[in-house]
Amino acid sequence: MSTTGPGKGARADGRTARRVATRERVIAAGLELFAERGYSATSVDDIAERARVSKGTVFYNFGSKPVLGSVVVRESADRIAAVAEAARAPYEGWEALSAIVLALLRAFDTDPATCQVLLTELFRNERPWHTDLPAARAALIAPVVAVIRGVHEQRYAAGRTQTRPDPEHFEMIAMAILGALVFSALDRATFHPQRSIEDVQNALMVTISGLGV
Repeated sequence: MSTTGPGKGARADGRTARRVATRERVIAAGLELFAERGYSATSVDDIAERARVSKGTVFYNFGSKPVLGSVVVRESADRIAAVAEAARAPYEGWEALSAIVLALLRAFDTDPATCQVLLTELFRNERPWHTDLPAARAALIAPVVAVIRGVHEQRYAAGRTQTRPDPEHFEMIAMAILGALVFSALDRATFHPQRSIEDVQNALMVTISGLGV
């Protein structure tokens, strides 16, 4: 007697889809609450209520609040990195950098919780998941580092610089750009919501146009 068939396969697919949807709902609830209240001030009960699931469902999917916290931070970094990667792909050099700045400003405008969580949780060495943070940071800055290297190659080929910076130099510049970008996005959202994203992009590009790489 067969134990498989179209009906059972469809039911299994349905259960898998519901499990994935539930997991994503819990992650979204964690992201929202960590952004609003901070990780320490958010309880598993809060997350379960916001996600409209039982407390047991949160533990079933993640095991503990620190594991959920790690997932939220890592997925936030990966999501922003994917936006940056997609933005830079059609361009090179300064055009790629300008495209990344504009795309990330738009992403932070539509998803301010991710911006807030990266700002408040990515640099917390006292968190239980602190050993995961270097990987999240590396994923976040990788597209920007690649573009900065491209900008340098353009400048070197044009004879505008004779230096050959080490990898750490490119990494520091990428993080400085991301820091300015996050602060500019939060400043616009909090104090100047009438300011256009394009104006903020232009200000950032003027600020970093003297980049000596």
